[in-house]
Amino acid sequence: MNAAFYIPYVATNVPGALPPATSGSWVNIMNDVVTSTSVVKTLLDNLITNDAYSKASPWLETVINAAWLAPAIAAIYYADYDPTKHSSGHSKLSDRLDCAANMAFDVGGVITPGTVVPESPQIKLGFFAVQQLLSLTYGVLTIAYGAEQGK
Repeated sequence: MNAAFYIPYVATNVPGALPPATSGSWVNIMNDVVTSTSVVKTLLDNLITNDAYSKASPWLETVINAAWLAPAIAAIYYADYDPTKHSSGHSKLSDRLDCAANMAFDVGGVITPGTVVPESPQIKLGFFAVQQLLSLTYGVLTIAYGAEQGK
């Protein structure tokens, strides 16, 4: 069930919702590679049940989501900066909403080890609660991005 829900969850990254100016750039390529890697990892999470993989999985999630920050940040940079005029301030509200949504998503993934590694159930619960808040934030900002993009 987790894998079935994960694909729609990352769906905004599948088409590479980045400005046309970055098409074919390292930003889109990295986004596509990290998205694909994340989907494969989620499928493996549901297929591999050995202890070694279970211990490594949260740390893999951290690495994947930390890497995913790069295209999210670069996309807003490229949307904001006009290299022909050497000036910034050109991003649209939808660009900023998309960046904020991706940041919430990625930070939620980066803190995954905090939900399984600590001995204290209260600490695990705290990290899990923060993840849920970040997931909700991602969802709300993604909807706002879509609404703004549609204007």
